[in-house]
Amino acid sequence: MLITGATSGIGAHTAQLLLDRGHRVAVTGRNETRLKAFLDQAGCPDRLLGIAADAADWQATRSVVARTVEHFGALHGAVANAGFTSVDYQRVQGATLVDGDPTLWPPMVLTNVLGPALLAKAVLPYLEATGGRMVLIGSVAGVKTASANLYSATKWPSPDSPKTCGCTPPPAVSASPSSTPA
Repeated sequence: MLITGATSGIGAHTAQLLLDRGHRVAVTGRNETRLKAFLDQAGCPDRLLGIAADAADWQATRSVVARTVEHFGALHGAVANAGFTSVDYQRVQGATLVDGDPTLWPPMVLTNVLGPALLAKAVLPYLEATGGRMVLIGSVAGVKTASANLYSATKWPSPDSPKTCGCTPPPAVSASPSSTPA
């Protein structure tokens, strides 16, 4: 399993859960200090690979995927988790597009929008070979938007995203209990 943006939050928790269940996991993060701290905290050096990389960089993404496959022998899943909001929206409660600083937006847009597309392009040949899956992490901010907040637009979870990326969407999962005996 490869998880981008896994040095904190959802990515770190997901990686830790997978490690706790015995999976082999590669994690990425832009900040080498935070990446090292996560690797030290998580343990499992025989099943954990950490790579400093920017999810919005095509060459870095290709390298991460190649190193993951080389290290573990195959790739069975990928999680496009890397994402963040620009600091202008963190400074002012209820900030809108008018309050924002456009010079701070490009890294956010590239990571949140381009990053998952780059990951999909890099991993799909490997996932097709193993029957693996790709997970795209969105945000409630993409559904329940803050007024004119650009971050919300970058985290919009389109139901067609898997098809757009060339993935076969998984079958629908029912939330109701199964009547099939165990």
